[in-house]
Amino acid sequence: MSRYKTLSVSTFTAAMAIAVLPAAAEIVFSTSTNKTYRSGPNGLVFSGGTFDVNVRDGNATYTTGCRRFAYWPPNIVGDPCPLGSTGYLLYGNIEDQEGSSANYYSIVSVIPALAIEPRSPSTARLIAAPASKLPRPSGGFTDRSFGLYYNLHNGSAPEYNISIYDKSESYSAAQRSKFESEVVRGVYQYVFPRLNQPTVPAPLKSTIFQMAEGTAKLNNRVSGFDFARTLNNKLIKPNNADGLPPGFVEFSQSIPTTVNWQGLTPSNVFSNVDKLHVSIRRMVDPQNPSSTTLDLIDNASGSPAAVFPPYLTGRDPRVLLTSPYNTSFVFPPLLRGGSRGMLQLELSRTFNTGGVAYDFSNRKFEIPILVVNRYTDYAITNGITKANILDDTDGDGFNNMTEWILDSSARFERSIPTIEAPRNHAIEYTTVVTNDVGGVTIITLEVKERQYYGFQVDQKLQTIPAVQYTLQRSFDGGLTWNNFVSDSKWNVFTQVYGPGQRPVLDETDTAGRVRIRVESKYDTDGRIYDPLLRDFITQGPPPGIQNESYRVKITK
Repeated sequence: MSRYKTLSVSTFTAAMAIAVLPAAAEIVFSTSTNKTYRSGPNGLVFSGGTFDVNVRDGNATYTTGCRRFAYWPPNIVGDPCPLGSTGYLLYGNIEDQEGSSANYYSIVSVIPALAIEPRSPSTARLIAAPASKLPRPSGGFTDRSFGLYYNLHNGSAPEYNISIYDKSESYSAAQRSKFESEVVRGVYQYVFPRLNQPTVPAPLKSTIFQMAEGTAKLNNRVSGFDFARTLNNKLIKPNNADGLPPGFVEFSQSIPTTVNWQGLTPSNVFSNVDKLHVSIRRMVDPQNPSSTTLDLIDNASGSPAAVFPPYLTGRDPRVLLTSPYNTSFVFPPLLRGGSRGMLQLELSRTFNTGGVAYDFSNRKFEIPILVVNRYTDYAITNGITKANILDDTDGDGFNNMTEWILDSSARFERSIPTIEAPRNHAIEYTTVVTNDVGGVTIITLEVKERQYYGFQVDQKLQTIPAVQYTLQRSFDGGLTWNNFVSDSKWNVFTQVYGPGQRPVLDETDTAGRVRIRVESKYDTDGRIYDPLLRDFITQGPPPGIQNESYRVKITK
């Protein structure tokens, strides 16, 4: 099935405008303020933002993936682009990809510019604004206009122009006061070059309204958005008794975690135009709670991604709350101990402020989170809160600590810890999707897990209390046990997968993996296994292991 896509520009505001305007609309003009606030040991602080202005006159759609270097006719048998190349790009970058030399597209429809002249950015400028420190008149717009011939399959192929101008003013973490002194509530008036008369101004104006902001103190009064209750209850302090890294907010692996906030009121949030989303994003540097860079794309699929929710749909994975005035969200215990990420509460505005003018402002309020696997939480979920961690509550011969770590129930005698028996594991591959500067999709395969005969035990991370894993082996049916180490038949070692490292086991798993790995040294013919060629030999069970038994001993 063909998929159609709106010809994109680089800013989020234009993409949003196309989604919310009626099909007959031609011009979209937006002024938007976008700010991010980060919670930490000293409360909620501004970590950066932008003031964005965008105008787009005209529109076009094309079939995704149908972009080539040479003309092709329609209805080629087996061609995934049955329309053929209906459009030829004259200038500009339809997909905003620098260095692209492919000019033929499968264009579906075109609405040309009706009021604004393309390729005249020097005449676009701000001429009036509310009283503030924002310079006026001021220009600095970037031209992202493009032109094309359409439809190449008809007797004539007229030239169409789509006019796009945008400007983004960035403010660093140290420039909150500068941002707030320059961009204030009120009406902003801009002029753009008039179509076919670029020296004649075409005026457009938009209004910026009040929106929720981070915590601020004025006249000894603190106001604004804050995660106050959550920070008071769950923020990990320095030099804590559990040895946890400070600066994160603690989430539980075993029980739901509730996050609370305050400061979203009818005075700064409009119920009919504002939406509130929640998610947990991947951090590029998950060891540093102050890290500001997020990893928003799944490498294997090219799809927008998050730690929570973990699904990949091609769209931004977020949970839409029932009301922008919600004050809490309960996170289900879905993440493994040791997982880290940036909890992001996002307030997004889609506001038609008059005529063709829109406000697509955005506020992001963030908390770095760390998932901790506490025995006390496990005990609560198993109804054994009064039992000591070394007690054997269900009398099955395994203490509560062992059952907690090895994923069995400490309440039921029939539920006992088990580990995987040795078997053959085939090679597992993962796909990696990349795009070159020409827009060509490249798919490669990487070894995710190589072939081996044996078994592995995943260690639990960020447990409280911390525990030790000791792999043991018995030759007499479990009467006596000895520590299991490498010998003439087996390689026994610990393998560490850090988050973001290769090979990638699971990009949504930000905790990484620590595995005790047992691998046979013999191939299927019983010959000794050459470790230098282990990725290329089919391994099999060593001789004489029929009477071997294996277990994991857990100690504090």
